[in-house]
Amino acid sequence: MTNPSRTPLRTLPVRPFRDLTARPAQPHEWPPWDRPMSQNHELGSKQFAGRGLRYVTAWRSQWVTLASWHTGVARCKRRDPWLGWSLAVVY
Repeated sequence: MTNPSRTPLRTLPVRPFRDLTARPAQPHEWPPWDRPMSQNHELGSKQFAGRGLRYVTAWRSQWVTLASWHTGVARCKRRDPWLGWSLAVVY
């Protein structure tokens, strides 16, 4: 395969995922977790609607990915009509 950018390709160690860990972000890590999400995610980093979890994936202690899971909201003005949900269905 050719390298169009002409930058040197990095050789990965034999077992590159050995040092990869995924874990819940601790409460003191939430502000540093929120910053890159605000800057890079198309929806930004908004307050969780309901309960949520923040996860960090790190490679050799350096954060490489961020993930979050949230509970769904019971009622959403934009979603409900789009899905065709009436108030009777939502409640």
